[in-house]
Amino acid sequence: MKKNAISMAVLILVFFLSLIMFAQPSQKKVQSRAYAGHESDRDIQNFVRQYPKTVGTRLDDCQTCHRSGVAGTDTEREYSPCGYCHLLQYPNARFKTGVPARFEDTLNAYGIEYKRNGRTSEALAAIARLDSDGDGSTNSDEIAALRYPGDSASKPKQPLAPIVTLTWDQIQKLPRQNQFLLMNTTSEPFDDYAGYAGVTMKDLLQKAGVDLNGVTGITVFAPDGFSSDCSIEDISNSYPKASFYAEPGTITDKEKTIVHYPDSIPAGILDGK
Repeated sequence: MKKNAISMAVLILVFFLSLIMFAQPSQKKVQSRAYAGHESDRDIQNFVRQYPKTVGTRLDDCQTCHRSGVAGTDTEREYSPCGYCHLLQYPNARFKTGVPARFEDTLNAYGIEYKRNGRTSEALAAIARLDSDGDGSTNSDEIAALRYPGDSASKPKQPLAPIVTLTWDQIQKLPRQNQFLLMNTTSEPFDDYAGYAGVTMKDLLQKAGVDLNGVTGITVFAPDGFSSDCSIEDISNSYPKASFYAEPGTITDKEKTIVHYPDSIPAGILDGK
């Protein structure tokens, strides 16, 4: 893994692991931790009932059945299956080639086999002995080894990327960062001026023992596969101090207001009027 291209396949700096009771595939107690925003989705629930030992692992994840961007196209750097799949609902003008046109385009080889066989728990059993991604290992063998059955680059006996876990107590002991800013929320009716508190990415990486010397950027992956690229400047420099612009007094119709304004602003924040 090159220092100047740290795109860690699995670097979960903050990982909250709930106690989950493993049950047999036919029982309903087994529940996925993935797809938090897809509560009605039955597919990942079918998967963890069929393979209960995958609950809370890297396979309890969108990437088991979905693909990321297409190599050699504009979407190549869309590493996140979530981001690639969401292009169906939220098109991005900067992507001209490799854009999915239908749901099936967002599936990897394993996801396609699962759909072709009926998209049920029985479908998962039916394709268990297949080698969907053509890498020489059956789907069930790959799943048992916690490798992706729909990705030919993921095979049993390959080393996994190292994982560093920071506990909540360790995180709370890191320097606290407070930030006041306008949060743009593209899918909500309002934007919000609000105060946020937490720790910096740089402090998290240093606590995890990551050497940033020579690094040009990192890719952060959420447990469900969503990812975001950050340059070394993004994580090394101080976040710009926010400006506050008071609510225009000319707006009398509150239905036309698109920003929630706070009752007061923190000390040191200038009102840009």
